[in-house]
Amino acid sequence: MSSSQEEVLQIFRDSKALLTGHFVLRSGLHSGHFFQCAQVCQYMDKVTRLIELLKPKLAAYPCDTVLAPAMGGLVVGQEIARQLGVRFLFVEKENDKLVLRRNFAFRPGERVLVAEDVVTRGGRVQECLALVRQGGAQVAGIAMLVDRSAGQARFDVPAVSLLELNFPTSPADAVPEARIVLNHLGAPMGIGPYAGRRAEVLEAWQPAMARLAARPNVIVDLVADNQFADLAHREADIAVRPDQRPGDDLVGRRAGKLA
Repeated sequence: MSSSQEEVLQIFRDSKALLTGHFVLRSGLHSGHFFQCAQVCQYMDKVTRLIELLKPKLAAYPCDTVLAPAMGGLVVGQEIARQLGVRFLFVEKENDKLVLRRNFAFRPGERVLVAEDVVTRGGRVQECLALVRQGGAQVAGIAMLVDRSAGQARFDVPAVSLLELNFPTSPADAVPEARIVLNHLGAPMGIGPYAGRRAEVLEAWQPAMARLAARPNVIVDLVADNQFADLAHREADIAVRPDQRPGDDLVGRRAGKLA
């Protein structure tokens, strides 16, 4: 590992963005590490230094504007733009899609660098690339602080990262002694993105619930109140609340060392 990579890791450790222990992820997998990039974005001196280390990699991809998706990419994208001396724009969610708002617009033919804090699957970056092209601009490249895709995120433009992180994970079955409480079923409501898709959604949801039922250490909490604090009264070792986009964020509390 190079000295600059070690410096990056130390910045993440110092800011509590990178933790070690035993964690359950939104995907339901267990990991000995947890990474939350938002923690480092509290400290602008650390963000400034991270972008200083990333900046040399961007020299081959000159740009006129930096574009970042809210919320995660905002701080990173703005600091990249500041150090490059170029314009900064951001996109945000509207009806579950990234859009340009606030009278933001691309200039015809301008070179746009897409910036992101962490890339796992690359979905938000792909949305940004599409918006740049639809707006008549050119994609200069992609810049990210951390690439967590393990080579799975592929783009049709150059992409650079400051660091690649790929920690080993293990299924929940690997820790049968842990009592896991699932306090949010993600039940198909038939509204929003699920409207008119009941049969399709149930086809995936019902077998998933059956797999949960086969695990004696998993308890499904069928109450209306899903406040995370209430889980303390159920003596859970691990409390899981899945999101409609499973990712690599912590959703439970630390349970101990991962063997």
